[in-house]
Amino acid sequence: MLRYLSAIGMSRYTGTKAISSWTKRYLDSHKERPTPFSWPGSDETQLEFRHEMGPFRLVLKAYPEPGGVMHVYSALPSARPGTISRLAGWELGLEDTHLVVFGEDEVNGNPLVVRMEETGKMMNLPIPKGGENGSLHYAGLSIEGKIILGMLRTEEDEKVYEEEDRWRQEMLNKLRNGDQEAMKAMEEEMAYQDQEIEARMQHEDIFTVLEGFFMPVEDLFAGVYSTLGTILDADKILNPETEEWVWHLQLDVMGSGLDVYIHPDDLVGVPLKGCRFLGKVLLVGSLRL
Repeated sequence: MLRYLSAIGMSRYTGTKAISSWTKRYLDSHKERPTPFSWPGSDETQLEFRHEMGPFRLVLKAYPEPGGVMHVYSALPSARPGTISRLAGWELGLEDTHLVVFGEDEVNGNPLVVRMEETGKMMNLPIPKGGENGSLHYAGLSIEGKIILGMLRTEEDEKVYEEEDRWRQEMLNKLRNGDQEAMKAMEEEMAYQDQEIEARMQHEDIFTVLEGFFMPVEDLFAGVYSTLGTILDADKILNPETEEWVWHLQLDVMGSGLDVYIHPDDLVGVPLKGCRFLGKVLLVGSLRL
């Protein structure tokens, strides 16, 4: 997880010794009261510190040791969540000393796994085995990305994409209501698309066949996705504490928005509107009910 500190402008602290030194200085000078919490099923009270750095935040979890020493065992970087998704259903789980939200995006049906940023209030609640609709605010932190050319679309292409999106949303809404005909139609559409992609891959590059994708990948941490999306806007933002600049990319990933933060040293190429971002992102955010 420390490697992702570079995505919030803390590239000098991605090593264990460096972040330990920073953490000690922070705890010695910290004035605000931390948020107490306890893991579900445990009576032990622990502490959560939230350190704000402009648009960025570092969430530290710790427990007191004998002699008044504070042991920090977890550091979760996060950025201002600009992407909002409605969840059709969700479930909370514990993984790698963090609270994790498992849910399905109500808009496009994508399964999402997001590591919780604001966990203090949630920790003392039982873990639900399924949830009511909630809004998920999240952002993607990337430590590996590059810029590739965008796709050229004609006006006719735009109309076709819009019609396909409307049809897909209609089918997803029917699916949530248990419509078996919609299930059959979606399966047939997926089979057709698979055949079309396979045929085109015989003589085209994958990045000319697929305009975008969003797929979970095996990683040390839950919530890491391989992402390809079109850049709608790109700007550099400053971490005022470390004085490091970070790229903020607003992406369109197959019709869905995604805000991505990445350190310039981790990005190959210059992000320009209309180009595409290809890389891996760790989703972090907060669940609001």
